Amino acid sequence: MLPRERSTRIQCVARRAAPFIGAPDVRQERSTMKTSSMGYSPSLRSRGAGMLVAFVLAGSTAAHAGGSLLACPMGMGQMSFTPALTGTPQDASAATVIHYGTCWARRSMVRISATASSVDPFLGATCGTASTHVPQQLTLTWDNGETSLLTLVYEGTETRGTTTVVTFRGPVVEGRFKGTLATQAWAYSTPDMLSSCLAVGGLARTSALVGLSID
Repeated sequence: MLPRERSTRIQCVARRAAPFIGAPDVRQERSTMKTSSMGYSPSLRSRGAGMLVAFVLAGSTAAHAGGSLLACPMGMGQMSFTPALTGTPQDASAATVIHYGTCWARRSMVRISATASSVDPFLGATCGTASTHVPQQLTLTWDNGETSLLTLVYEGTETRGTTTVVTFRGPVVEGRFKGTLATQAWAYSTPDMLSSCLAVGGLARTSALVGLSID
């Protein structure tokens, strides 16, 4: 091959390769996308949702001059539906279980905890309204044996990024903290809720981070 022909061939190969020089590794990029879409970083998602719950609760207590008597910022909640919910309205049963985790009492700075559970009818339920369900009466059992009876109502839904926060509010009508106002927020993964609603068989169970403040 003559020197001029060799030079021309090298330049041609270089031009063809130019668009790919410095391009990202496709296999690595696909792996990264899979890791993100499959949710292999739940701790990051949980921290983000927890911060959003804390923000919502802080906003709810800002209107009260005395601040929160009690704050439970990082609980876990689960609701199970029988039968599973779809896009068609139906009467169902909803079982709610909440573990509030560590709660801080402002006046004494004492750490306490509480749990709650209930089974209630969910009339005209659909997958789209699952997150707005709340028991008509919710009894919290504190770790010292005392109880608090809450009557919560749905207040609103706020979506930020991939997290949907649903807020409920109502008075404490009996037991510990009677006469105060309770605010409860559930933080769901929006993509997880949507995929569950589209799954074959419908939405049978959902879980979320739960925050509670008592003012």
